[in-house]
Amino acid sequence: MSKRVMRSVLVVASFLLASSVYAQVVSAKTLAEYQKLANENNAAAQLSLGGFYEKGNGVPADLVLARSWYGKAAAQGEAMAQFNLALFFMMGKGGPADKAEAFKWMTMSADQGFMAAQNNLAIMYDEGNGVPRNAKLAFAWFEKAANAGSVSAQVNLAGMLRTGRGVERDFNKSAVWYRKAAEAGSTSAADRLSYLYSIGQGVPKDMALSEKWKIMATAGAPATTATIANKAD
Repeated sequence: MSKRVMRSVLVVASFLLASSVYAQVVSAKTLAEYQKLANENNAAAQLSLGGFYEKGNGVPADLVLARSWYGKAAAQGEAMAQFNLALFFMMGKGGPADKAEAFKWMTMSADQGFMAAQNNLAIMYDEGNGVPRNAKLAFAWFEKAANAGSVSAQVNLAGMLRTGRGVERDFNKSAVWYRKAAEAGSTSAADRLSYLYSIGQGVPKDMALSEKWKIMATAGAPATTATIANKAD
């Protein structure tokens, strides 16, 4: 698996663990309630059971059962379950790896507007991972995810606009997306934005702003317009 796909996976895993269902230890009574609902084909309960078995929350960790419950919820159209199932197929968790199945479920989730799936689907198209490489489709999916707020997608979108891969080259738009990602906390975007200001590509040449963004990239702190202004004091 590529490093870019893995980064996206780790971000989503952190999100799941931070949610109210996954962050709390599940009691036997609560687990029984979820099990009952899941057996009655409640997709949300099936998704939750998949998460419990994946993380070993209230039950012994069991990736085979996690994959099974994600599959049941995914078949009912649960977007997050479709995304999780796609990751299981991509990484071979709880069963054999199958990139074709990973692509199928990732696409279904992305079509429903699930941001993480849109970003990962873009990466699959960009790298030809489980699907023929297609820069135009990669750009289209990065754009959807970027507009939905995915910082990773914003960085990738900016890069494609800067190089003209999959889209007509546009330095100005590239700089806009780098700034959005940098303001959201991306150090790589802040570093790139610093470089753009140093050469005047897509933005007016400004060595002072270049230095300020370089500081933000080094510090690793979200570089909002307010913090940039304060650095000038």
